[in-house]
Amino acid sequence: MADVGRAVRRAALLAGACTAGHEVGVHGFVHRPLPLRGPASTRSDLTTAAELIADVTGTWPRFFRPPYGVLSGPALLATHHLGLTPVLWGAWGREWDRGATGDSVLQNLLRGLEGGVTVLLHDSDGVSPSLAAPALAALPLLLDECAGRGLRVGPVGEHGLLAP
Repeated sequence: MADVGRAVRRAALLAGACTAGHEVGVHGFVHRPLPLRGPASTRSDLTTAAELIADVTGTWPRFFRPPYGVLSGPALLATHHLGLTPVLWGAWGREWDRGATGDSVLQNLLRGLEGGVTVLLHDSDGVSPSLAAPALAALPLLLDECAGRGLRVGPVGEHGLLAP
């Protein structure tokens, strides 16, 4: 899911990712917890993000991952209005933990790894790009583990989620 602030600054990269077949979803225009926001603010934020993604990529986004994994009533109403499907995760790497390594990220992921689960990894938090290192180090280990378990890796759109 795209951080839209970075998407504005790096529109060509976002468009290229979409052209290469990657899914681009809404995470919000600003990264604030939804329960602290009212209905109008939530709807405006998600609408702005979805429209910007559509303008840059030429494709309306299908999915919405809420900041911090916390939904709210207004967010559910806004996603329904915008035709977005909320997506949460079942396995997360916690690559932002101090001292995280590829192995520690993998161990965190294994706690929730099963068929059909969405895996959450970050390439950075927008402040410390070094978060990418443990996540990237975990990826080949994760892919080997999935192969060993007979799990197929694919995009969220192949999880069988239905649009609202």
